[in-house]
Amino acid sequence: MCRPAATCRHKPRVAGRLRSAFQSGFTVTELVVVLILVGVLAAVAAPRLFTSTVDEIRFYSETQAFLRYAQKTAIAQRRNVCVSFTANTIAATISTSFGGACGAALTGPGGVSPYAVTAQNTAGFSATPTAITFDANGVPNNPQTLLITGSNSIVVEAGSGYVH
Repeated sequence: MCRPAATCRHKPRVAGRLRSAFQSGFTVTELVVVLILVGVLAAVAAPRLFTSTVDEIRFYSETQAFLRYAQKTAIAQRRNVCVSFTANTIAATISTSFGGACGAALTGPGGVSPYAVTAQNTAGFSATPTAITFDANGVPNNPQTLLITGSNSIVVEAGSGYVH
């Protein structure tokens, strides 16, 4: 062992091993506690943050597709298609004759009858829209802007019935 500190060439020993000035780290206990906290946050907070947003986007997309399908069906079959709304559901009926009143359930693109869309969880309309009837030319009798929860809106144009 060397006595003067300036002449020593070896590193000081710490708890039975050599340790440099830049060696540092976390204990296993600290790492386990952090992992447990991250796991609890992921299990509790993440579903609350993402569920409503995903449901609102899904309902927005399904509503837009539903209205486009109703308008195109009215044009293709040359019949009136009536779309009705509740706070979280959309349903459609079709007339059985040209210019007649709506009464028969509209069959969906996959063959599902009656064709309807229902919102999941917290999604829905901010204010329940009024019914829309697309005539044989696809023109709506009641053009409007539908407000979906989460600040999404769907516009049904007056002259063309274009849904966007």
